Amino acid sequence: IPLPSPSPSPPSSLSFHLLIPNDSTHPGAGSFYIDGGFDEVFLDKVLSLHDHLPICEPEKPSCSARRYFFDGEGLVRGAIKRALGGCGWANHTAFPYMRFLHYGYPGGTLAPHVDLSRSDLQGVRSKYTFILYLMDCEEGGETAFVPCINYKTINQNGGNLKKKNKNGSRKRRGRRGKETGEKSEEREDKEGQDKEQPQPKQEKGIEGIEGGKEGK
Repeated sequence: IPLPSPSPSPPSSLSFHLLIPNDSTHPGAGSFYIDGGFDEVFLDKVLSLHDHLPICEPEKPSCSARRYFFDGEGLVRGAIKRALGGCGWANHTAFPYMRFLHYGYPGGTLAPHVDLSRSDLQGVRSKYTFILYLMDCEEGGETAFVPCINYKTINQNGGNLKKKNKNGSRKRRGRRGKETGEKSEEREDKEGQDKEQPQPKQEKGIEGIEGGKEGK
């Protein structure tokens, strides 16, 4: 499925929102989300890409179906870089390895966990996890940062969330709407061996790219 080349400038509707203050004692201090980071044409193409990828057989019981994609042409990464550039993160590079998660029934969740930091062949370590929600749902479809569940985000069209890890890694989350909470996730570069604070997810999602030059 050909993806459209990202435009050289971020959408005019893009807006940055700090989720957890930088001086907070919460491990996710500095987390933020971006609304309006991607246009509808691009989001539709990513969703179509997900639909055409084969489902991988699970190694253990899971409530989500997983698909994988290598963004060799950098079209998804380019769109992410453009969105980041619109909020002052222009020097960050995304890994090409994407993981899509689809929670196919109501109540599906991703158990509390910590995200690993990945390295590429040149030793560049990932420091951020980017998640793009391609669909939402009437109930759930959010991310809670344990133990402070007051900090959470709700799926909406065109946004991204960035979460700061315990030792400096941030998690960014993108959001778009519809009934099933498809989600795409990517991890970016920079150093940071630390793992993320547990983050239960409650959407039928597609998780995407995790890495910085190489991801999950």
